[in-house]
Amino acid sequence: MDRLQNLVDHYDVKLQKLNAEYQSSQAKSNSPKRTDALMAKITRNEDKRNRHKAELERTTRDVNFDIADIVANRLRSSNLLLADITELYFLTIGLGES
Repeated sequence: MDRLQNLVDHYDVKLQKLNAEYQSSQAKSNSPKRTDALMAKITRNEDKRNRHKAELERTTRDVNFDIADIVANRLRSSNLLLADITELYFLTIGLGES
């Protein structure tokens, strides 16, 4: 997940720089070829960022589901263990009073 978050962050920074460069290029009235090339680069990098972001969200959702499932199973196991210990305790007290 850290790798995916780092990739998303990388593309966010890269896109900020590319967008600033694009704005600067438009303001300076650079050649249309340069402006078109920058726009194509921005589009490619947005696609890459969006794919990594979607993968990060999917992975985060899967991990959260797995953690919730593990916790629920541990709680069930703990409840069963506590019930067994309680039953044993009361059986032991009952035997001691006889």
